[in-house]
Amino acid sequence: LIKAIEARMGGAYTPSPGVIYPSLTLLEDMGAVSVVAEGGKKRYAVTDEGRRLLIENAEALAHAERKMKALRGRADRPARIAQAIEAFRAATHERLAQEPPLSEAQVEAIADLIEAAAEKVRQA
Repeated sequence: LIKAIEARMGGAYTPSPGVIYPSLTLLEDMGAVSVVAEGGKKRYAVTDEGRRLLIENAEALAHAERKMKALRGRADRPARIAQAIEAFRAATHERLAQEPPLSEAQVEAIADLIEAAAEKVRQA
């Protein structure tokens, strides 16, 4: 799945396992996919509920497709920067998903780090 998404994105984005596996778990919890263990692997399949959700969210999916197409046009982005962006995105999402929720001080500290990094990128 990770390789398929990377190929579909023309190499401009590669999701991390920290993004894929929680997403699959959520889809399973929603009843949108079913999972069958085959040896040491899991095989996922879209359910009727998943198909209903795809139809119901067709406009949002079309928007996502347009965004992916635009990102594919940026495949010339240096690989090192693309990897760093993905690592940052994954770390941020993982931290936000941890329990217990972030304290206000942690939120402020993380926001300050992100803003400082953004300013350094602008100046680089």
